[in-house]
Amino acid sequence: MRILEQTVRTYTPVDTQRDSTRLRLGASLLGYRLRFTGNLVVTVAATVREDAPLNYLRNIEVLLGGSFPLRAHDARFLNFWNRIQYMSPNRLSAPAGGVGTNAFSANVDVLLEQPDLDPALGLKRGFLLDSRPLGSLELAVTPGTVTDLISAGTATLSALSINITEMAAQDVAGVLSRMQIARVQQAIVATGVQDLPLFAGAGVAYRAFALHFTSGDADPIRATSDDTILTDLTVIDSRGVRWLDAVPYEQLREKNRRTYGLEPIPAGWVIADFAQDHNIDDLLFTFGIQNVTVRMNVGAAPANTFVQCYPINALLVPAKTGQRVMAGGRGRALRG
Repeated sequence: MRILEQTVRTYTPVDTQRDSTRLRLGASLLGYRLRFTGNLVVTVAATVREDAPLNYLRNIEVLLGGSFPLRAHDARFLNFWNRIQYMSPNRLSAPAGGVGTNAFSANVDVLLEQPDLDPALGLKRGFLLDSRPLGSLELAVTPGTVTDLISAGTATLSALSINITEMAAQDVAGVLSRMQIARVQQAIVATGVQDLPLFAGAGVAYRAFALHFTSGDADPIRATSDDTILTDLTVIDSRGVRWLDAVPYEQLREKNRRTYGLEPIPAGWVIADFAQDHNIDDLLFTFGIQNVTVRMNVGAAPANTFVQCYPINALLVPAKTGQRVMAGGRGRALRG
């Protein structure tokens, strides 16, 4: 496979203004690298938020055919998920909060391939996006403001830049499987058992549900990660079949740590992961199932507690490049 990396665009983001980049068609895509750089110009000593400057990139979308959201999530999640996929952290240099001009930078990858899945089974490269059948392909970024980076003090942003680099396979054709990721946000106002909104069944194949628990700020993208909120987690489908049954939060996190080499595992994050041992044999297939419930047993609900859930589901179609046919070809084809 011949992989070509090339810059698509470098631009200056404008606070709160969604910017959409029309991407090239004609190759099978592994993903896009984003590099965000700039300066935090501090006039009154500032308190820099957790994960800064990623908080500024409030929403990152990949849209197929003008409307289908293959990806829709914030950069804090993407930074965590890259660590799962690569089993190593991204490059990130947070700004200092002292008076003066403080440079920062962050790298995140919007991956369409799945490097955490077992390459011996042909899975890693079984999730490329063949752009040829698509009418259009866009990557949209919605930025925030300087308040997304600091919780106290006075500062402005300068010299902001986002570079988008494409990773594409030039000699692979055919529609392969695709991984879709979305973001669901819910406030937690009390302890006890609480369900997230029902997740669709009817053929969706869930690879995982990633959850991020935060507290201390009414905007969870700005908030601090919190390990005290969740006691245990249950995943149950509409037939009453349990995929997780009141598994303690720290037990799930320990499993995540072992599987993906997270040393240490970031606070507030946990994954209900159905890609056991880096393969897709144990995905939560929903053929004949109406819906799936993610049920939380909440042990603590400090001020401004939120959970952000990221359902990660495989849109499975037969591979046409001599690679393994995913899940026996049981999935449904997606046309952009």
